Amino acid sequence: MDLLHLIYKEIDKNLTYFSVKEKVNIDTYKRFTELAVFFELTVDNLTSDTEKNTCLLKEHIISEVKSLSPDSILKNVNVSYHIISPYVSIRNHIKIESLEKCLDIVVDNNLFPLETPPHREMEWDYMLYKLGKCSFVKIPNNCILKQDFHLQFIDRELAYAITHALFYTTNFGFANNKPPVKDLGKLKFQLECLIAKFYEENDIDLILELGINYFHLLQFVEIDYNILIIINNCLERTSFIEFEWTKEIINKKYHSFLVLGIFSAVLKTLLISPKVSEAKKTTLKRIIDKTMFNENKYVKSIKEENLIETMPTIQAWSILKSLKIKNFDKDAYSLYTTKFGKNAYLSEGILSYLQILKQRNELEILWNREFEKLDLNPKAQFILKNDFIVKVNLDIEYLNNN
Repeated sequence: MDLLHLIYKEIDKNLTYFSVKEKVNIDTYKRFTELAVFFELTVDNLTSDTEKNTCLLKEHIISEVKSLSPDSILKNVNVSYHIISPYVSIRNHIKIESLEKCLDIVVDNNLFPLETPPHREMEWDYMLYKLGKCSFVKIPNNCILKQDFHLQFIDRELAYAITHALFYTTNFGFANNKPPVKDLGKLKFQLECLIAKFYEENDIDLILELGINYFHLLQFVEIDYNILIIINNCLERTSFIEFEWTKEIINKKYHSFLVLGIFSAVLKTLLISPKVSEAKKTTLKRIIDKTMFNENKYVKSIKEENLIETMPTIQAWSILKSLKIKNFDKDAYSLYTTKFGKNAYLSEGILSYLQILKQRNELEILWNREFEKLDLNPKAQFILKNDFIVKVNLDIEYLNNN
């Protein structure tokens, strides 16, 4: 039994955890909505040997949405969208008259939570897209996907903004359309570096969400297939995968398991997609077979720490990360270009931030903490600032010429 089937099996044994019959609140509707989306996205990737489990999950979701009263849906505009959303996920399987009427009211009156960030605004368009009421999900101008940013300063919240904005424009990685961004090569590089960052932090949720975004790009550009080894190794070294779920496990890990199931389904879909060449499919399958995502039976795979540490993704992230401490490691960059060739997105990111460091130094706001911590006298401060301006100018010249 493969990974996706095993996840379905555990969900089937814990259906009461995903219930809104007893009480509709922010926690219950959140996990019920996530379950419904999981089912919607992954059900077509299951085979007949799990038909019983699939039916049980479908019946559970239908039973739960039938229990929702129009009053519970419409009495608060801040939750109307969230409560009706699971019905949208199951709507292809059954139409419920009272919920159809509620859905009309929610859509016609734009009953979506107020003051939403751009990627959540896209969530509304995504629902309209699924209902056939718009032809695509637009990216707002203030969305992070349309902004310039320095990768080394992207935190968890901003990374979620990136993953979810991409989810809504690509149907969580299952669509055949390109993400509507200007430069797919740059997006690919950004996702690689963020995967490296959250691999270091053992952030399972984000590394899986970024993985869905990343492997969706396989249909359009060349990718680094070994990214799957990074994701697999993160799951292995954290001992994340657990079956026979206890209450503690399900409370802590249910969302990550749902994302893991979606990621597994995305990989399966790519292996049969007409948009992916046979050569790419062969390479992808070879990598999948080395991991826990193989299609035959879930088994623990061999950790490959040594391979991961030598990957260009990890090396590029290491160079960018060093800029946070005002240091450009020219030797590491030279080694990178010698081994992997010049990466325009890496050099662009370094050069952009060096210019900021240079300006901060010129305005005398770069070394304040060091001056205070080291109790440097005016002469020592002057030397530090001058030494840095010489170094940063040489680094900028080096990058412009190499």
